[in-house]
Amino acid sequence: MPDRRVDLAEAVARAWGEEGILYAVVHGLEAYPWAIARDLDVVLHRRDARRAITAAVAVGREHGFGTVLCRWSYFGLYQLVLIDPERSTALPLDLLCTTDVWRAKWIRLLDATDLARLVAGDGWLGPFRVSHEGRFLKSCVRPLLCGDLSRFGPHLEWPLPVRVPKEVDEPLVRGLLGREGLQALGAHSAAALAERGGDRGALQGRWVRRHPVQALRSVSAAIVGRALRRSLNGAACLFAHTSDSDAAFDAVKALALEARAMFIDLRPCVMPCSRVDRVFQEVTAWRSPPVSEFIVTVVFAPSRWSSQPLVVDAGLLPTARVELPEQVSPEEVRRRLRKAMLALLATAYAPADSLGDSSEAGLVEVGVPW
Repeated sequence: MPDRRVDLAEAVARAWGEEGILYAVVHGLEAYPWAIARDLDVVLHRRDARRAITAAVAVGREHGFGTVLCRWSYFGLYQLVLIDPERSTALPLDLLCTTDVWRAKWIRLLDATDLARLVAGDGWLGPFRVSHEGRFLKSCVRPLLCGDLSRFGPHLEWPLPVRVPKEVDEPLVRGLLGREGLQALGAHSAAALAERGGDRGALQGRWVRRHPVQALRSVSAAIVGRALRRSLNGAACLFAHTSDSDAAFDAVKALALEARAMFIDLRPCVMPCSRVDRVFQEVTAWRSPPVSEFIVTVVFAPSRWSSQPLVVDAGLLPTARVELPEQVSPEEVRRRLRKAMLALLATAYAPADSLGDSSEAGLVEVGVPW
């Protein structure tokens, strides 16, 4: 049976080509043509983001992926997810359109010139324009700089020793990793890679000593980005009133796996009795900003609280409420939670109204910063 996600991704790539949108895929095609990875990382110019999203949404509707989630992430990218809710499947697209997202702790990997070179691409894979250099920087250099060695080794994405692809600007990589870090890629095991200078502390420290001003700028940008993610990219909260929290919890657990296939992280919790505790939990836990998936925190509250104000709601972050009647089957509880979850996300994270008639597809203006 054909993989519908592969068919959809290919159709999106062809649509972008017909629109003349300059882009390159930098990760997610490692198993192509048999499968598409969990998401596709696409680098493009920010000025082309609206056109790229418009074309992808139109193609998604044609292929039965009619529920659309779109948000600006203050990591420095647009996240677009095309969902087929009937089959609980999705194609997430990360549109990497700024240099901010190309950062590893203290180190900014790219400047504007480097980013433009990646967008131009350096090869093709089927209908996809790709950047081999971008893939090397995204999934090899950046994890190494962050101390993530889980990608290196036998049967992993980067079997050791790693050879720098010919498409890569070697002076750029040498400037990021240093001579020691570049030589460490010649190791034959992850342990040897760390011992030969590939550990995060050594790599970060060498770069910071060579570029102290740029390092301070990176840290400042990271702090600002973290504050913006906390205040503007917080998780969605779905407050569910129920008389049977145990059954509702079981329903969420059953629904969580299905939700993950739609790029949604579903998290259950119980509302505390104290209003002060409720506000504290919302600020510290329930609204924890996402790194990747769209997070929905399902907060269960006793039915007797349904008429009381629950939390401080400034109207900035996605919030909805759902009533779970007594004496309904677990399947009905799960169905109601699923419907409320998708309705909350589809409303809160709809693309801008320039994508079409909002009355036709449930699209609303959400102030996406183009």
